Amino acid sequence: MPKFLPQDARLREHIDYYWIVDESEGFVHLCDPVHEFPSLAPELVLGIRGVLRYQYLGRMRATRQSILFGYIERGLTVYPAELEQMIVVKFKPRGLSSVVPFLWLRAPELIREAVVSAHEVFGSALDRVERHVVNLPALRIADELDAWLLEQLDERRAGIVHEVAATVTPTTSVRDLAVLTQSSYSTLARHFKADTGLTPKQFLLRHRFKHVLADLFRTGSTDWFDYVTRYGYHDQPHFIREIKRYTGYTPSQLLALPYLTHHRPE
Repeated sequence: MPKFLPQDARLREHIDYYWIVDESEGFVHLCDPVHEFPSLAPELVLGIRGVLRYQYLGRMRATRQSILFGYIERGLTVYPAELEQMIVVKFKPRGLSSVVPFLWLRAPELIREAVVSAHEVFGSALDRVERHVVNLPALRIADELDAWLLEQLDERRAGIVHEVAATVTPTTSVRDLAVLTQSSYSTLARHFKADTGLTPKQFLLRHRFKHVLADLFRTGSTDWFDYVTRYGYHDQPHFIREIKRYTGYTPSQLLALPYLTHHRPE
């Protein structure tokens, strides 16, 4: 599937890509639900045509309005049968720290709700851009998103997580972060809470889970001990517990699910 990269280097510091999904994309013709799981990459979904239905924490919801998926604690199920179009801005996998430079809110305020109205956090400027882009061709939509997001960007709001994220690996420890930033744990925790709404440990656990999940779906491997050794789990039960904690499924059950990433651009 096609994706569009921000053209401005300042935007590419915070945004991975734009994904414009319409009736020509197979995703919107799916009748079966697809699953998504906790990620460190916030997503702004706008330009919704039709109805976006999703289930989160046991509650079914439906919207025609733009929304921000900021902090997903457990698995999310999307029902795309009534969806005709959506435009997704996929932010960098740095938790809420990648979207905060575009907002007037801080991460601890955003993290109170996993899914929030985009109009509440982006304000009236979002109304204007939505009306403008809804009927444009995909390439023009990407250009308009570039222009609008540059207007919103305040790089002074980028914090310590933005600075160190590129050096974080799935096996990075809190002690490693403290050495890297030359900070005490309390200082490090204060910065991470301000930037992401998470403690350093919570952030690193999610970062590891993100890599393990991608590996699991990419390879389909059921050699659980291999994941244990490569990603630093204590043992196989620890690995299985952590996967189930974030998804509600065991690794074997996950591999049988229609995963939303399979429908995303490469």
